[in-house]
Amino acid sequence: METLKRKTEQLNGRNNDINEEVNYAEQWSRKRRRDEVKLWQEDVRRITDDVQTLERQELEVRGLKNAFKCAVLGKRAVETIKEVEKLHENGEFSNSLLTDDPTCGHAIPTTKSLAETTSVRNKEKNWNFLMDDMITKKLNLDLFDYEDELRSASEIHNMLSQKKRHLLILGDLWKAFPLGEVGISEPTRDNRCKLVLTTRLLEVCTKMNFKTVEMELLTEEEALNLFSNNVEGHQPLLTPEVKEIAKEVAKKCACLPLAIVTMAGCMRGVNDIREWRNARNAQQLIDKERLFEQPKFSYSRLKDEQQQHCFLYCALHPEDCEIDRKELIEYWIAEDLIREMDNTDAMFDEGHTILNELIRSCLLEKGIIKCCVEMHDLIRDMALKITSTSPRFMVRAGEELKRVLHKDWSKDLQRVSLIWNDIEKLPSVPPICPCLTTFLLRASLSKVLWNIPYSFFLHKSSLKVLDLSYTAIESLPNSISMLENLHQLLLRHCYELKYLSSLEKLKALEHFELTRSRIEEAPQGIEELVNLRKLGLSKNDYLKYVPSLEKLKALDHFELTGIEIEEVPQAPALRIISGEEEWWESLEWDNPLTKTTLQPFFSSC
Repeated sequence: METLKRKTEQLNGRNNDINEEVNYAEQWSRKRRRDEVKLWQEDVRRITDDVQTLERQELEVRGLKNAFKCAVLGKRAVETIKEVEKLHENGEFSNSLLTDDPTCGHAIPTTKSLAETTSVRNKEKNWNFLMDDMITKKLNLDLFDYEDELRSASEIHNMLSQKKRHLLILGDLWKAFPLGEVGISEPTRDNRCKLVLTTRLLEVCTKMNFKTVEMELLTEEEALNLFSNNVEGHQPLLTPEVKEIAKEVAKKCACLPLAIVTMAGCMRGVNDIREWRNARNAQQLIDKERLFEQPKFSYSRLKDEQQQHCFLYCALHPEDCEIDRKELIEYWIAEDLIREMDNTDAMFDEGHTILNELIRSCLLEKGIIKCCVEMHDLIRDMALKITSTSPRFMVRAGEELKRVLHKDWSKDLQRVSLIWNDIEKLPSVPPICPCLTTFLLRASLSKVLWNIPYSFFLHKSSLKVLDLSYTAIESLPNSISMLENLHQLLLRHCYELKYLSSLEKLKALEHFELTRSRIEEAPQGIEELVNLRKLGLSKNDYLKYVPSLEKLKALDHFELTGIEIEEVPQAPALRIISGEEEWWESLEWDNPLTKTTLQPFFSSC
């Protein structure tokens, strides 16, 4: 079964690559996928469904421990492996994936106006040649006899010049280009032409000197109207009860027009109230592969793998979560996603540059509070789909979980997020995760997680980030001393924490915060952490003893919070900051009333 699952993943990987290539080609050329490709993809979907059925049967058989049924299941698995291998081999198409589409007509230019949408992507072809080719097809020009770009551009210019008024829409651009080189004149009062372009990249607009208009998401009311119009045009008026459910279904589409229209298409002609109730949770009705095409292309166009990994890291946070920029960059630094520099400020500058690039690429959004960013639900779903294979994440953030079973962990896990849950216990037998680099378990809602099994951190030698903030743990297990590659240990607001084992072996630790705990002495070995650049010990009201920090005070760019200045000998490189107060004062606010509104809330917390 493990072999079958692995080979099925490889098959689906090939299918996804083919699907992406064909989808893009269909949009910018007059071609369609070959029937042979369609039949192959249908076989892939069928075999994938069969494998999922076998996986369910595997779980049932494991529970029954029936040798005969195990043998039958094993035989079926072997047969299916052969089918998957054959399909994978057949997926190496020797012919083109595409064929001419005879149903694709020609755009007919009119004498009064021209309004055509041209979708352009930069493939291996020369960019200007590609632009010429796409525009000439829309204008119904025959330029196959013209070998040079200048001649083609001249003919396009002549055609457009004959139109006293025209609107040219260049849709889905991914690269800036000089308009004149493809025969498009700059708009003026005299020629009365209008140019509109759509893009997911802000730099395209700025480089081409276009006025930028950011498209906002639909409001919930607009989303419901769009959904209702697409449904009611094909059936009688919806009943009040169905309208209420339709409102919830439209909301699940995250106020995205494409998702709403897709979902509405699935519900056309449906009058049975039971089907509408079922649609509340039927996320599978939406063809997410289609919705993922645009953001996935933005993801693939990021400058390097560093930016891609930084983007995927954001998906560890719950849905609809404001992500603190500084906190996120701290994670990136601890994970070595930001290259080592001479000082921390330079590393933060690079982190903010990456975040701004992700915002300009429409993969992140600015938060309500300026020091935060947000990830749209659809973008997060796409990121989680990417991280379901490699790099492999387990993200169960904000799902109100009581426990995470041992079987949910796997050896290839790289990052785990259990933020905002009701976790009562962790697996007593330590999961073997040698590749795990980040484990986030902060903010246990009911504060019932009071104990971590003593051996839990065994077999996790690669762990770099460990965040147990806002949990009700009373102690940290001794196995934490095995995390010799740990860079960041966060124990913020652990109100019940009384005991920590020695940190002496954590030589790689760079960032350690222990706030609002019940400890009476600073952890043993803290003075030996010679790679520390940030130490936070604020609001520990029971803390009576702090060891000598002579070794630490001389470190470059070392930040210290929560200890009185006179307790630590002053040194030129030592920065002593006040911690939480600094965070509050550093916030930037769009609305002056926001701080007045939120101050009482934060104070009460």
